[in-house]
Amino acid sequence: MLITDIRNFFSGYLIVKIEGLSLERLINTAISQKIRLWEINRPNYQELTAHINIHSYRKLCDIAIEHNCRIKILAKRGLPFKTNRLKRRIMIPVGFLFFLLFLYGLSSFIWMVDIEGVVNADHQAILDALSENGIKPGALKMNLDTRNIGNRILNEIPDLIWIGIELRGSKAIVNVQETTKPPEMIDPLTPFNIVAKRDGIIEKIVVLDGESMVSVGDTVRKGQLLVSGIIQDAITGTIRYTHARANVLARTWYSAKASVPFNRFKHIRTGKKVAHNYLEYRGFIINLRKNAVDFEFYEISEDSATFFGENRFLPINIVTKEFYEIVRVPILAEDLKSQAKEQAWDNLLEIMPNNAKIIDKQVKYDMIEDKEIIATVYAEVLEDIAQLRKIEINRGEVFIVGQPIERKDIYH
Repeated sequence: MLITDIRNFFSGYLIVKIEGLSLERLINTAISQKIRLWEINRPNYQELTAHINIHSYRKLCDIAIEHNCRIKILAKRGLPFKTNRLKRRIMIPVGFLFFLLFLYGLSSFIWMVDIEGVVNADHQAILDALSENGIKPGALKMNLDTRNIGNRILNEIPDLIWIGIELRGSKAIVNVQETTKPPEMIDPLTPFNIVAKRDGIIEKIVVLDGESMVSVGDTVRKGQLLVSGIIQDAITGTIRYTHARANVLARTWYSAKASVPFNRFKHIRTGKKVAHNYLEYRGFIINLRKNAVDFEFYEISEDSATFFGENRFLPINIVTKEFYEIVRVPILAEDLKSQAKEQAWDNLLEIMPNNAKIIDKQVKYDMIEDKEIIATVYAEVLEDIAQLRKIEINRGEVFIVGQPIERKDIYH
């Protein structure tokens, strides 16, 4: 059955209506002359409809005349008729063909350069280097050796340790990895003291080199000497200078604040929405569906998909923008307190060192009527407060100079 339908489509067929008083005799005569009729439907005694091959239509007309019947063509189906319509509208397929060729030609060029992985390197310098080596908007992709181009750019820009160039459709995606600068090294033979980098109470002290100046339980102030790098022999009285090393754990305290105004609102969606659909190409917009947004307050959700697939042909996007109606509801005092507390903790974590361990915490709220809620968080932490300070020796005199130096700068 499927093969027959396919053959009829390619050869073409007609849907005809036959009217007359001798329809049975007409059908019998058509069958005897090997004229194939199918899907015969007879709504009444003097009328029938049927499908017939276009090559048999003339014979059926002759038989209808013999039996005093009339034939009317209701529809023309199949490939020959579709081809004839296209011939009358030749510019449609020709225009479509030229459009496809135009898109194919455009996809042979680079229209966008995207650089990923840049943190400290000069973004513009990388773009300039790519442009000088042929990776730029409007450049023909043919014969571009991305591996050799990447190697040349690595030689030109010392801040990069690796570069990968990938051509996807009309887009050049450049991934880079920057070199990691080594930390500043300090000569371990240079004499240093260890001082406190903040106030605290000594919890534990382990001296690896140098002379301890404090004990567990002592309260120390910022800048106070903890471990001396100047050691005097108790018997001979000779002085030795060393690079003091120690782990000094102390209990310290941090606090931070955050305020939230009383007039805050939260937004709740009502369930009503309006959708807009449009095509976007490099800032140009063609609206496909745009309905009026009559909401007083609304949230926008936007979704975008590339028309020809990711990074293929022209960067034309199908954008769906949905507007959700929302109502504004005042936030309860308890929720405001919770928000203020979260913001205060975020502020506290920003000023605390990463290696600090929280051993106790408290929150205090201050409510200014009809204005704001202030949350203050307090944290007692355990941290290493040791900080290096260089010892300068000049003609037998000792000077403590310079800014304190973090010990991590030495032991990398």
